[in-house]
Amino acid sequence: MNMTDINGKEVTNKNRQRLRVQRACAICKKRKVKCDGMKPCSNCIKRSKDCTYTTAYKIPNMKYSPSLSPSSKTHSVSIENSPAAPDASLDIRLHQKKANHVTKILRNTERKPEEALVIDLLLGLGNNAPSSSTSSTAVSINNKNNNNNNNQSTEDDLIRNDKLSAIVSPSKREQQQQNCQPIHHFSQLSFSHEKYRFHRRYQNLLPYYFGKSLISELSDKIIKDNNLEIPRIQNYAWNLSGGHYLKFDITTLQCSFSNSLSSSTTTATSSQFFDFENIIHLSIIRKLLTFYFKEINKPFNIIHESMFWDQYNNVFIQQEKQKNIESTKLFKSMLYLIIITTLRFQEGFLEENDNDIPHTKLTKEEKIILESLKSEKALEDSMFNYSYSIISKLTFEWESFELIQSWLLITFYLRTCYRQTSSWHALGQAINLCNGMSLHLNEFPHIHSKYEESKLFHCFWACFIIDKFISFQLGRFYLLPLPIHHMEFPSESNRCNDGTDWFSKETIQLFHLSLIIMELQNRNAEELTFEQCVKIRNDLANWFDVHIATTVDEFLSSSKSPAQIQPLISYLDVRLSFEIKYLFHLINPPDLTTPWSHNFPTDIRILINNIELSITLIQYLLDEKLFFVPWWLNLSQLFTASLSCIILIHSGIQSSKVNILLKKAIDIWNSLENSNPKNKPTMISQCLWCLRMLSKLSRLGLMNSHSILENLVGENNGDNSPNKNKFSQFGKVDEKEDESSERVNENGYTNDNAQSSIHQLLNDPSLSATLSSSVAVFENNSTNLLEDGLFSNLQWFDQDFAL
Repeated sequence: MNMTDINGKEVTNKNRQRLRVQRACAICKKRKVKCDGMKPCSNCIKRSKDCTYTTAYKIPNMKYSPSLSPSSKTHSVSIENSPAAPDASLDIRLHQKKANHVTKILRNTERKPEEALVIDLLLGLGNNAPSSSTSSTAVSINNKNNNNNNNQSTEDDLIRNDKLSAIVSPSKREQQQQNCQPIHHFSQLSFSHEKYRFHRRYQNLLPYYFGKSLISELSDKIIKDNNLEIPRIQNYAWNLSGGHYLKFDITTLQCSFSNSLSSSTTTATSSQFFDFENIIHLSIIRKLLTFYFKEINKPFNIIHESMFWDQYNNVFIQQEKQKNIESTKLFKSMLYLIIITTLRFQEGFLEENDNDIPHTKLTKEEKIILESLKSEKALEDSMFNYSYSIISKLTFEWESFELIQSWLLITFYLRTCYRQTSSWHALGQAINLCNGMSLHLNEFPHIHSKYEESKLFHCFWACFIIDKFISFQLGRFYLLPLPIHHMEFPSESNRCNDGTDWFSKETIQLFHLSLIIMELQNRNAEELTFEQCVKIRNDLANWFDVHIATTVDEFLSSSKSPAQIQPLISYLDVRLSFEIKYLFHLINPPDLTTPWSHNFPTDIRILINNIELSITLIQYLLDEKLFFVPWWLNLSQLFTASLSCIILIHSGIQSSKVNILLKKAIDIWNSLENSNPKNKPTMISQCLWCLRMLSKLSRLGLMNSHSILENLVGENNGDNSPNKNKFSQFGKVDEKEDESSERVNENGYTNDNAQSSIHQLLNDPSLSATLSSSVAVFENNSTNLLEDGLFSNLQWFDQDFAL
């Protein structure tokens, strides 16, 4: 029996072959059996059924096709997975009818503006179906009631139209971003090889790429014999926390959190690390608090000192004595965070130079009691777990200025304890509270106090400043942008003297530096343009001139605490992190830096000067036995300066001066390696390994280059005669003058005669009367002199004689 396929072609049993079935008939589809695609199919023949094929078309997938212009009047039809239909015009009409029906439903339904934007976008970009001549409009944004078809456009429509145009037209989006370079080759190099992380600090990348370029030139035998290895990409010299890292104990934290929800009696037992009725305990707490406000709080001023003391003395202590634990939970949590941060910083003071701040030095009895508390109760970890659980629970339910300050205290403590990810997330909690309370809008409830305005101002800007420095030191993009334009900036001029302003001079300096940090980073990792680099370099120079206004030696001539040094060392960290980008120019192979190298204005003098300033500052901290006080940048500055010196020496750039700087830096490293602080940083060994490995790679590379040059070119045999000059300007070198060959010009004057005549004119008064006439004669004959005695005149003027 002969059969026909669905296109009407006759197929005999003899020539029928196994075909790939694109569609099944209605009967086979309903019975869910395999159909051979014939008309009629074999299944329908066996069962004597009427074999029919249904033609059902779906709305095509609404994807943007570059080949289809939104303004074109006609579009091609593309129906996926469908065989050719017997009546194409019928298919088009069916498709158009269904598409118009769906469009009508979507457009005539009242929706929110953002929902309408998405619907309009889909209908406009996905209009791949055949359309009438009226479909020339690319994308239209309609009002909520489309039936009116009026031409009025609201402000929201205009905004949505701008957004939609940017989406539809990639060229427009590129035009809007023409001032920002796209992500190029160098930005790809900034990604970590081991984590989902983008490094915006070049000192974290330089060891890897410098080591990679050096080791690529060495043979496998040299690499194996010397046990060479490329330093990995990491946050070198991140902190000074030493081996005392905060450990996360889920059992302790769960216990603390459950106790915070239980009765006051249980909570009192779990949170009573100090006896607030014990005089010695109260003395220890007071001295630790005093140390915090004098040595730690000043640069960022998270806490208002006078207000804190007032609440501590007049409210907290009284409530504790009355066992009113519930009302003091948040304040106690902040108190504990301050105490454990202070304990960390006090570990950095060497025994022989214990802190000499008035009213902060612990007595022998107080030291014994404090050490006992530390060992018995695991004081630091337990106090943190308690504080973290209380603050987390309250944040789950409320928003307040005190909670913002609490999360900033947690951020500060975790940054000190070498916890990168956790400090970043704690900072995010503080910023989320800022945004949730809309502090950036600088608006207040109808009923509020003057001090609440001050808290809003200081909490927001403290968040803003800490965000910029934590993010920059982590190599991440900042979280909190600038606020609304009418919110005042922190400055010395607008400080109040009524006790409501608690920002210090150092805080204001860090604020102005944080504005420069914002310019250094682009959200999508675009490289800075040449103009941006020049502006940043000028802004940094202006910051130094305004806020330091002297040399570093003069700045350090008077005793400075580590807190007072933070603006300067933060400036040097920003400056070096920016300037060392030049060092990528010196790394092989050149193609690693080709796409962006022309955009960076190079100034070696500035780089070397700032390396010298950094080493000078670190040497001061070491001499004053303050290096191990765990401020964040001490070790990082030393590592960046040392790394830069090694690369510059390898490249032969100002080697004599850089040699001196590197020697000073290595002397500091050796001193740190041999020191014995209370909590020695483990990162010292990591940094030294990296620097020594790079130094070894550099030496082996230079020795290899020396061997190649010696073998291929050879060395000088000591004879330098080919380099001697044999001709002077008008004769041979060392040519003996012949007295008889004295040159005489056509006027009869020799050089000696001319010189003696000038002396006579100047020294003999009797000849002064004839001077004017002689000058006139000379001027009249000057043309002849130049034309007739050119060589002799040139030789005469070329002589070096004194009148």
